[in-house]
Amino acid sequence: MRKWCLGFGVLLVMLGMLTACSHNVTTYTYDNEDVVGVEIDKMKVYPDKLVIHFAEDSLSEVEEVTCYGADFSIVEEQPQFSFRGSTLTIETEHADTISGIRVKENEYMYFDVRYLDSDSYAMLVCSWADDVGYMTEGDKVAYYTEEEKEEQKARAAALAEEEKASYDKLLGLWINESETVRVEFLYNQSSDEKSFVVYECIDDEWKESDQVNVTTVTEEEAYQSVEITLYDNPYWGAAYYFYLCNDGSGMECSYSDEKFVKVK
Repeated sequence: MRKWCLGFGVLLVMLGMLTACSHNVTTYTYDNEDVVGVEIDKMKVYPDKLVIHFAEDSLSEVEEVTCYGADFSIVEEQPQFSFRGSTLTIETEHADTISGIRVKENEYMYFDVRYLDSDSYAMLVCSWADDVGYMTEGDKVAYYTEEEKEEQKARAAALAEEEKASYDKLLGLWINESETVRVEFLYNQSSDEKSFVVYECIDDEWKESDQVNVTTVTEEEAYQSVEITLYDNPYWGAAYYFYLCNDGSGMECSYSDEKFVKVK
């Protein structure tokens, strides 16, 4: 009888321990659709780790992990982790404070996830394409807070004003000293489109040799001049360099070894 009571007592203790352990695990499940093939099914939060279950074939590898809190500040950089099958396990003492993660799969793709501690996360996937560079896909409306969206609008407006001020310095028609090359900078007021056209004098006739639609403008100080760079693609594409001389004598650029002067 005593042995039976002792065995029963041990069994109760073990059941109590198992029950206590189960109470220390929080599970979040998600019904989100994949973003460029990346999808998370569920996450389990333990006192000392996070176990994140991805949908099958979502990831092939994991190179780096960064953890974020509910306020989107970094909680832990490069924690210990393992990735097996479709499961990412992150060893951390801050498991119960982590709300988001950044996962770098490889040099061509990484993704950010927010609101993992809810029933619906928000994800942005950033991937590399040789023809355009890095592209970001996902639900930006759900991902960013209203405050962040307003900040982004303000930054975009300020950047647009800076780019316009730089581009305005080039507006008009320029010609080189031997009058063999012309560069005309245009601006469509109604659509905010910027472009420039290059003409070459061939057999005493001006013929168009290059036309570029400008998407991005940068300006910085160069030696004895202001360097204004025009891009035909904001991520990946050709860059065109124009140097306005600080002494007001004209412009230098790659279309001719000679200096250009503004004619109108």
